[in-house]
Amino acid sequence: MNETLTTAPVVPSKNAIALRYGIICGVITVVYSLILNITELALTHQVLGWISFLIVIAAIVMAMREFKRQNQGFMSYGQGLSIGTIVVLVSSVLGGIFTYLYVTIIDTGYIEKMRNLQVAELEKKGMTDDQIDQAMRITDKMMTPTMIPLMAILGGLVLGFLLSLIIAAIIKHNRPEFE
Repeated sequence: MNETLTTAPVVPSKNAIALRYGIICGVITVVYSLILNITELALTHQVLGWISFLIVIAAIVMAMREFKRQNQGFMSYGQGLSIGTIVVLVSSVLGGIFTYLYVTIIDTGYIEKMRNLQVAELEKKGMTDDQIDQAMRITDKMMTPTMIPLMAILGGLVLGFLLSLIIAAIIKHNRPEFE
């Protein structure tokens, strides 16, 4: 008998690819955040913070494209969603660790600066002192060295998951069922 055996294509490790791009994304966003914080542009020009989202989008896209490249041009929607979510998880955790270290070691007055900026914004909106005090009591519970990174991680995961849903739908290319 002269039968030829066909082997299934080897699927690359989506976890390894996602981890690599998550670390890259995390390092880039940490360096970018550090620059914004040191120059205090993060406090005065909040729109610059949105550039971090572009960095995350780029990392998700690059990770999914790398997986497709290693997988003969194919990536299912689920694989893409998994890759994007892992990229964001790793990046968010690195960012959360950095944020904690930043507010507890590097710039211990950062939370107070943020608080003062928020009070000034509320005053600009014409709120009364009682309204500002009430708003700041709530805000103060969330602006602690522990809560800020936790909220950043949670927010990053939610936003990153939503981005991954969209990006995976655009980039996916399913392998034909019968080849």
